[in-house]
Amino acid sequence: YASFYDSDPDLHNNVVASRALEIRHPFRTHLWKYKSDRFIDTPKNRDKLWQKYEELVYVLKKKNYQELVNLMKPGIEETENYQGDPVERSWEKSILGHITALWDADDYDVYLKDRDDVELIISPDGGLFRFKIKEAANSMISPISIKAFGGRITINETFTLINGEIVVAY
Repeated sequence: YASFYDSDPDLHNNVVASRALEIRHPFRTHLWKYKSDRFIDTPKNRDKLWQKYEELVYVLKKKNYQELVNLMKPGIEETENYQGDPVERSWEKSILGHITALWDADDYDVYLKDRDDVELIISPDGGLFRFKIKEAANSMISPISIKAFGGRITINETFTLINGEIVVAY
């Protein structure tokens, strides 16, 4: 609704307006932005998160691409829809391609640090969380390391809690 009072010289160029907007954007980027439950630091929740790290190590050691994709959901799928080409699966192929390229190395192996060597990091709203190596200044230093081609890399996914299940957020 807008009204313009040009006929009254005292109200010249004054506008009285009100507006009601309803924006229904059909695309939501990631579940953790609007659907995740708050992660509470309890021994039970730490155990559940550690199991996810163990599961990831197991899949990486098996070198099973489809199991890796399944383990990375919903994060990989949602990021694909947001930043990639869902038909070509460009984001998935790009990100996971860095990992699968290591599978051909003669010295390929995956290691999980001792649980005593990690600490839990939780975002201020409790929606995102991960483990990191205690003495590392960088929050990206993961308890998971991959040895390949004479070097080592670490991968550290960020997790969220959706309907009571810990899943990869991105």
